[in-house]
Amino acid sequence: MYSIEDYDNHGVLKPGFFLIACTAYVARFPLFGPLSLVAGRAMRGREALDVSFLTDASPLEMLSSIPAVIILFIMLARKPNSPDWMKLMWKHARALLALSVSAQLIIVISRVFYGHELSLVEFIVGMVNAYLLVYFSLNNRPKAVFSMFPEKNETSTSN
Repeated sequence: MYSIEDYDNHGVLKPGFFLIACTAYVARFPLFGPLSLVAGRAMRGREALDVSFLTDASPLEMLSSIPAVIILFIMLARKPNSPDWMKLMWKHARALLALSVSAQLIIVISRVFYGHELSLVEFIVGMVNAYLLVYFSLNNRPKAVFSMFPEKNETSTSN
């Protein structure tokens, strides 16, 4: 099903660009703060960009992204000698990502339902969140990736 290039040196399936991008999308709200600091700086005589809209996320949106930020960190830092909490989070990563994206979808729906008109941006965000919910829940790649974690090589030496 997967080629040899899809596995890393530890024999586990690499997440791949699309799964990393999807996880980064779900983790986007806490990442907007540092991004707005970098993008809003004036550089070499140019005016600073107004990126204040990046920091307008609600606290609920920030909270819904925290599990995805942790999963993204583990995705990029997993190795055989990782702590046990990383292995535990990795084991439940699909459910945590589905929970995060479900919370974000509920926030978008409630925002539209409680007074805001449905804009094109909210419609697209809602559709992307719905797609990601199905992707994290049913697609084979996330199932396979999150079922593998690099194991410690326990070599015993006998004298």
